[in-house]
Amino acid sequence: MDQKTVRKYLSAPGPAAPPRRSPSGRSKARLIGDSMPLVDSMLRAEILMKVAVIHGRLAAEHGFTGNYQRVEFYVQKALCRLESHRCWSSRISVLVDRSAEDVGA
Repeated sequence: MDQKTVRKYLSAPGPAAPPRRSPSGRSKARLIGDSMPLVDSMLRAEILMKVAVIHGRLAAEHGFTGNYQRVEFYVQKALCRLESHRCWSSRISVLVDRSAEDVGA
């Protein structure tokens, strides 16, 4: 790190210590926590519903203020849990039919 950058941040007014975490160790409450049952019900109604649609409905209909990535992460986990034969691959973002893999084995 450059000395000028360090000097700039050391001379700037602000807290002398890093922000404190909550007693549980988390810096923020899980924003998706209250919306998990809603997301699960949306996925049960239409398993291939896009994350953008789910996030949009949560924001418009239920006042959800969390970010898209949190919803996307939860949907990835929920799909594996709700549909045992389908799993969402976070690396390539496609649905993989595990039953087709079993047929080839």
